Amino acid sequence: NNIVSFYLAGLQFRPIEDTESIAQNMILKLEAEPDNPYDGHAIKVLTESGKHIGYIPKKVTQEVHPYRLCEIPVFTKMANYIPEMPSHKRCLITIKSVEPLPKFIPMEKESDPFQDFINLDKLVDE
Repeated sequence: NNIVSFYLAGLQFRPIEDTESIAQNMILKLEAEPDNPYDGHAIKVLTESGKHIGYIPKKVTQEVHPYRLCEIPVFTKMANYIPEMPSHKRCLITIKSVEPLPKFIPMEKESDPFQDFINLDKLVDE
């Protein structure tokens, strides 16, 4: 049930104290950030303790939206972390879904597309 894997965006802009706790195979949380001045559909990536470490790349958010619209929970895991790599290739993230998408996906809501964004705080058994 993999949805997508991607490199974490924006890591280089986060304070070092927010990124020091990043480790391979850690479980991450997703949080919508509709007030983001650069992207109204931005999705933050946080550690389990709530430290903001980066973003889902803009081109990847469209792959996550159908799961939110269908209210299918997703879980996020650090697939690979290599601190020696450049920041844009340091953190490989995988997002998985609890169940597959249905054939028909609800239309996007006109108001706040992230008001009911769903994620699981704990990794679901694979």
